[in-house]
Amino acid sequence: MNLFGSYCVFMINNRTMNQKTLLEYLQQEKDRLFQYASYRLPDTSDAEDALQDLYIAMTAKVRKINHDDPRPYMYRALSNICTTKLRNIKYHLPIDGIDVTVEAENFEEEFRLINYLLSRLPEEQSEVIRLHIHSELTFNEISEIVEVPVATVKSRYRYGIAHIREELKKQDYFKN
Repeated sequence: MNLFGSYCVFMINNRTMNQKTLLEYLQQEKDRLFQYASYRLPDTSDAEDALQDLYIAMTAKVRKINHDDPRPYMYRALSNICTTKLRNIKYHLPIDGIDVTVEAENFEEEFRLINYLLSRLPEEQSEVIRLHIHSELTFNEISEIVEVPVATVKSRYRYGIAHIREELKKQDYFKN
């Protein structure tokens, strides 16, 4: 069990019912939340830090969260934490040097290719794509998280995917 798992077990066993329920949601979503943070931040230690910040923030604000489905609040809070962390990062790894014409042969190359393509999109489009694909959220859930109508979420997703396809075609990534 990793540090987060130990933390959740400790918190679940030592909190009131409302906090216990919230922490169970966090435990259920931990892998998707970590994956989402990993795609937003430059390295996994930053993603782990973001998750720890999320858990602290969630347990502190347990009474303000909709207990029927706290997922929109969790992802919105994590998105805000990631954005803050990105603003505070002093270094920036250049991604312009990545050769997107190379087919992804392993996870690391695929990860860099995805980040490169998403970085070329407007933030609104890349955020919707990350939430839908990596976090497996529905458009309705994403709508609640980003606080825009469902139709806007769908159009951002559609235009973002179209731009990615266009970029891949320009780079001759699709070999027919």
